[in-house]
Amino acid sequence: MQSAPVKLNNDTGIGTLHFLPGVRNADANGDLNVSWYDRRRDPNSADTDLYAAIAVDPTTTSTPASDVRVTSVATDWPSVGSIIIPNFGDYTDNFINVSRTTSTMFVAWSDGRYNIPQPFSAYRRVK
Repeated sequence: MQSAPVKLNNDTGIGTLHFLPGVRNADANGDLNVSWYDRRRDPNSADTDLYAAIAVDPTTTSTPASDVRVTSVATDWPSVGSIIIPNFGDYTDNFINVSRTTSTMFVAWSDGRYNIPQPFSAYRRVK
């Protein structure tokens, strides 16, 4: 059992915004996969990516060694057209599809790369 919360992002920047985490289910080994919006690539701007911590042991007491950038293009949310600015869609979500030999993480998020909020998805083999 943990005596204190564990930071999942391995970003070393001070004051970098990380928000709206998503976690759905554990993989075949009981590990968790968590996704979130993240501004580590340019903390002084509104450019926002989606990152994930993959296969995190829920009993860990230390920050995972690496995070995965899920998005291939950052979104500058204040410049995205919408009646609500910024409109992150207020969600990230992920799901682990577990088979006998592999686990795959599917991630969904709102992305503004086309100047209007759109649903995006990606997947990554976890094991």
